[in-house]
Amino acid sequence: MVSPRLTLVVLSTITLCLGDELNQSSRRLAYRLAGFDPTFLITDEAAIDQDQRLMINLMAKGTKEGFLDAWRVYQDGAFSRPYAVLTLEKPLPHKVKIGTPISGRSMEGVRLNCEALETTEAGEKTLKVRYLGSESLDPQSRCAVGANPIPITTGCMATNGAIEILGEVEFSTGYVYNKLTDNKNDRAIERMSKNAFKKMRPRCFGGGCGYFKDFRKFEQYYGTADYGDKFTSSAFKGGFANFTHGDANFRDYDFDARAAAIMTATSFMILTQYILQELEHSLDKCEHAECKEEHCLKNAIQSMEAGVAYYTGSLEGPDGSGNGYLLYALADKMCKVFKTCGPNGDKTSDRMGSKINIEMFDQFKQMQANIKSHRCTPARKNKERIAILMSVPLIQATLMQAYIGDRQPGASLVDEAHGAAFAASVVPIVASCKVSDGNIIYANMKTGKGYKGNFEDVKLAFERNYECMGVKCSDVGGYWFNGIASGFYMDGFYPCGVEPPKPWTGGQVVGFVFASLVGTVVLYGVFKTCRYFHFFGFCKTMQKRARRPVILRPSLGVDA
Repeated sequence: MVSPRLTLVVLSTITLCLGDELNQSSRRLAYRLAGFDPTFLITDEAAIDQDQRLMINLMAKGTKEGFLDAWRVYQDGAFSRPYAVLTLEKPLPHKVKIGTPISGRSMEGVRLNCEALETTEAGEKTLKVRYLGSESLDPQSRCAVGANPIPITTGCMATNGAIEILGEVEFSTGYVYNKLTDNKNDRAIERMSKNAFKKMRPRCFGGGCGYFKDFRKFEQYYGTADYGDKFTSSAFKGGFANFTHGDANFRDYDFDARAAAIMTATSFMILTQYILQELEHSLDKCEHAECKEEHCLKNAIQSMEAGVAYYTGSLEGPDGSGNGYLLYALADKMCKVFKTCGPNGDKTSDRMGSKINIEMFDQFKQMQANIKSHRCTPARKNKERIAILMSVPLIQATLMQAYIGDRQPGASLVDEAHGAAFAASVVPIVASCKVSDGNIIYANMKTGKGYKGNFEDVKLAFERNYECMGVKCSDVGGYWFNGIASGFYMDGFYPCGVEPPKPWTGGQVVGFVFASLVGTVVLYGVFKTCRYFHFFGFCKTMQKRARRPVILRPSLGVDA
């Protein structure tokens, strides 16, 4: 089992409190997320990708127990927004409001600055204390118990001691708790989808507010606000999602295929909408008529930066060269396949990052500056461009899976599950432009059809709607094969607007055959020795599949 190493800017052993927001916003923090300089501590939000990694590792065991452990992490969380449930020695003498600063000591005797998770009335003997984020991206430096089958208690409250409550009335009290059962998480991926019906809306002062426009496309298409959870839970259970449109059925899928659907859906059906939710809430705060005070704008900045955290995750490190699981990672993986890396989007090496990520972070930085200067209209334009850019790697991944299913023999249920989940993350956007084209993509990519879709139909259905979606042909690119002599687009998979490749020369044929032979040997060794998970590694032993011919496919992130 492979764990990507983190490149850390700082290894902090002291958990920091947000404290005075006025002072917080005026200083530069000691950490970055893929080159982005946040104003506020957003490592807690970024840690959601550590839940993803844990789920993948657990499902990679290929056992029922590992699958159930992953399901519990999905439902209850492990790394993001942890809190402790303390039993107090005496009833609270005063009311403790949500967000009240609380100080205590860790298992190692280190001072912890925390806050009250919720308002607790005087006389209560139970208090929920939330651990505040630190400037460290190291997963071993935070309290990570929750549903984690291998709990990390570093940074957790000592099992007994005293806490100081620093509210309107300051006082201290003793407490006890169980470090393994009373440390929980207030954020879990399942809840992020189940709470969408109330989170994906602007503030309603007169009532009747509808959903944010990007989210509304998905809610209207699937007929439910918690579509991400319904898709994911149906994969966990091995049943139907029961959508109004675009239904999914995992009844005949094995553990591998269901795991593929789960990890794709959680990253790209649930978390992508959460990115846009944070950006919309930032604009909602900025645009409100009463938002003239500095405190209000700081809340807007914090929401905007949380969106960056959910796009990037913690595992990409400070410069974006890590191994993540969220949309940032997918964009970089797809650019190598579609020849859209680099600032001009014409390279196949991701050393400079994908063109999508380069422009995305330019938009993030512009939006951050606009919110700080209370320029809400330009900030909204940034958000609209971000929403368009987010769709590109999802289109690319859907096209890639459609190509594998139609043009490459030996496609498996794992491939079909990935394709169905990727399509589910973008079809509602297409359908909002033209329903019939959304239906074409779904019909060719849905679950349970034996992977017999038509790649050309899927490609043309997307391309007919690029203008409506705000996407350019050059944004998406085509499947680029790097041959020995020269590179070329694969037959039928060139970018729209680009002439089909000319017939291969003798040198290209020889180069392709040679590369295929080498690739087959390498992939055979990988499949014999690595643990297989199609897009993001951490995979199950492929002994039963090693007997099959190895199919050459673009590199989608298998970690050996």
